[in-house]
Amino acid sequence: MIRLLKLEIHKNFSYPAFWVILGLHYFFLVTVLFNIQDLAGSLNISDSDYGNMDLSLVPILQFPDIWHNITYIASFFKILLGIFIVINITNEFQFNTIRLNLTNGLSRVEFISSKILLIIIISIVSLAVVFAGGLVLGLKNHEGTGTIQMLDQSIYLIGYFLEILIYLVLALFIGIWLKRTGISIVALLIYPLLIEPIIRWQFPDTIDRFFPVNAMDELIVFPFPKYFGIEIPEGISPLMIGVVIAWIIIFYLLSIFILKKKSL
Repeated sequence: MIRLLKLEIHKNFSYPAFWVILGLHYFFLVTVLFNIQDLAGSLNISDSDYGNMDLSLVPILQFPDIWHNITYIASFFKILLGIFIVINITNEFQFNTIRLNLTNGLSRVEFISSKILLIIIISIVSLAVVFAGGLVLGLKNHEGTGTIQMLDQSIYLIGYFLEILIYLVLALFIGIWLKRTGISIVALLIYPLLIEPIIRWQFPDTIDRFFPVNAMDELIVFPFPKYFGIEIPEGISPLMIGVVIAWIIIFYLLSIFILKKKSL
């Protein structure tokens, strides 16, 4: 495992796109998180049932609501990470570095596993950034809550980690399958918006919720209707956690299967 990790570090730390794309991701993520309250305060929302609502007065950044709110918002920025993974894996084919790695004794399973390690590290760093940001913002808006309440609803951090993980493993699978950077990025962008919804449309609701993107979306549901008195699911369904983990394993195994079948 250490050998595979060193291999990915050596490949990526000297690769400009690694720093540019990941830097942009974390820059946008931190910028948005630390300006949520200002953005909310600039919005004037009127509802026939609840009247005018000043969102600057809503406890968006107070414990324990902050964990649900910021993980939902932060999840939108995973697209940049997915694009990086696609570029990372397709470049292996384009520049024949994968063939060089295999010639030097790396097995195809080890090659995929090295990419999974990279994905896990990126997901952990993203989780750490969101956790640190949430802690700073929550303490800044602290109103005498105890440690227990500060950590209440922190289950959403696990949901965020799994959402990043499954999305990046999906990006890895698409890159391995299609091999070309442009078409792989397009496929990654349109699959959640168009392809899977069309496929799910053929199935009943009892089945379509188990498709990968749908299961991923159910980890962290849209949190803000609760401030209008609309009931939303509390916490994260253990069933959806299991489904997402199952899809991560499936995409990992499919990536190995396709790579073994591909001619390099």
